Amino acid sequence: MRLHLLVLDGVFDLGLAALTDTLSTANELAGSLAQAPAPIEVTLVGVRRRVRTAHGLTVPVVPVQCVRNPDVVLVPALGAKKPDTLAARLTHADVADAVVALRKWSNSGVVAGAACTGTFLLAESALLDGQRATTSWWLAPMFRQRYPHVALDESRMLVNSAGFTTAGAALAHLDLALSVVRSRSPALAALVARYLLVEARASQAEFVIPDHLAHADPHGDLPAAILAVGGSVIARGPGGERRIEIGDLITSYLTTSLADDEIITQVRLPKGSAQSAYAKFHRRAIDWSIVGVGVAIGPDGVRAAATGVGDRPARVTGFEAAINGGASVDEAAAAAGEGLSPTSDLDGSTEYKQHLVGVLAKRAYLEAQG
Repeated sequence: MRLHLLVLDGVFDLGLAALTDTLSTANELAGSLAQAPAPIEVTLVGVRRRVRTAHGLTVPVVPVQCVRNPDVVLVPALGAKKPDTLAARLTHADVADAVVALRKWSNSGVVAGAACTGTFLLAESALLDGQRATTSWWLAPMFRQRYPHVALDESRMLVNSAGFTTAGAALAHLDLALSVVRSRSPALAALVARYLLVEARASQAEFVIPDHLAHADPHGDLPAAILAVGGSVIARGPGGERRIEIGDLITSYLTTSLADDEIITQVRLPKGSAQSAYAKFHRRAIDWSIVGVGVAIGPDGVRAAATGVGDRPARVTGFEAAINGGASVDEAAAAAGEGLSPTSDLDGSTEYKQHLVGVLAKRAYLEAQG
């Protein structure tokens, strides 16, 4: 197997090292297997003759025009880790040249993969349009906005989709490299993982959920779902920990009550026998809601909360009061929009969204009932 690592100037040192070390370890360990796969021929290629890592180390690359087509090309992360610096980095001329190379290889049947911010380079080529993909969990909002035709699932550590493989945050470079090894020899991949102490981790959710809540997007599904069940978060900062009820966490559009030096370390849900469900209206399955409603049925009655109805999630008090007062579910649904004032926009009028709240509250309530 011929494998190229497409390395751009300012490459993330850890990402490049994780790929090269994992693949070289696989080659070293292959001989210990009864049926050893052929070695992986790794070549570092670049669209510029001089390439340095983010820490200034020289990378000995071969110009792309001087190499044969590979079987697989992998793109390690760029050193830019924040949305503003990454957006600026993607405007550089070498990115456009790398896109040309990626398209050429893909048209020749080459399998392409990328990890962390390298997924942005792959997405710039439009090769991921219509495909499933993942990326660094903290950059998911930027990725989704920049590449709306890609079906992003940032909760996954690794996503395979029709000739392309994408991996999540920095250490997912290990998962990306192991996926290449696994395609040739599952036994060798397992052996390499044991030597490198890489444990199975299919999800980035434990990182995605706190970040999703702290992002405070008014169309995010998780805040409304957690508000419906009466959840809270634990925030930690230099002064210690404090508990914040989910209804007090999000204070306005993209704004929370977290201090600048606090992060969310836990999400807590109440114990008990509450049955719950969430219903949403969206254009694509992977999109955030235009309107979404969560309903929880517990010993103390029914709670409901909605997203997409203002600058923060809100309790659906009209539905709660009606259903807890003995009204039928249809009567409660008719009252669900009371007290809510969603903004009229391209997705629908205020009245339309109020109607959706009732439709979705009824749907979630019936599902929660089982």
